[in-house]
Amino acid sequence: MRIAIVEDDRIDMSQLRRTLEAFGTEHGMQFEFNTFSSGEAFLAAFSAGKYEMIFFDNYIGETLGITLARHVRETDTEAALVFVTMSPDFAVESFDIGALHYIMKPVTREGIAKVFDRWKAGRNTPGPMVELVINRVPVHIPADSIQYIQSADKYCIIHCQMQELKVHLPLDKLAEQLPTDRFLRPHRSYAISMDYIKRMNDHCFLLKNDKTVPVSRLAWAEAKSKYMEYLLKK
Repeated sequence: MRIAIVEDDRIDMSQLRRTLEAFGTEHGMQFEFNTFSSGEAFLAAFSAGKYEMIFFDNYIGETLGITLARHVRETDTEAALVFVTMSPDFAVESFDIGALHYIMKPVTREGIAKVFDRWKAGRNTPGPMVELVINRVPVHIPADSIQYIQSADKYCIIHCQMQELKVHLPLDKLAEQLPTDRFLRPHRSYAISMDYIKRMNDHCFLLKNDKTVPVSRLAWAEAKSKYMEYLLKK
């Protein structure tokens, strides 16, 4: 598997490569690496179909990783794009160009494992996307990146793995796009991804990020039944 790493920090590049090599050894995967410390060098070497996976830092000198990724997408729709960064500043843009994943520094084996879990799943069937308009720009967010959604007045706050997104859309309308086998409505003001539930307590759900989501009395029986059914299918 040919992998490109675009990173201008030598220490970060070395750590990412070592972590990938260790993961490959552990899982019987062979990687061929091309590393680039500047966006110009990467673009000079890049051609459609050359790399199966490309890791971008958010900032490579004066060049933005998202800018390089957009150049890639102009001719290559198949390469898996991964952003490795200290900040989730460009998470929305990375989703919109079909980025595979977005992981934070320092890179860990667990983070790389999630990248390849998504990569393997994506080779079979693409996951459902949620269409939104943020700051008047249409974007597509992978449904499996959403932990929970909370409504507030005339807008919703979407809590993703990397950041929070605010959209002027009623929760009832937004919920129409959510996969019914993964999400439930425990309260009129909330929708939760069952993938992120740690456990169910008395009249509330505790999420894996330790946030608590209430369950209304009217929704309790249905929410409990749906969650138990979800657990049995896992």
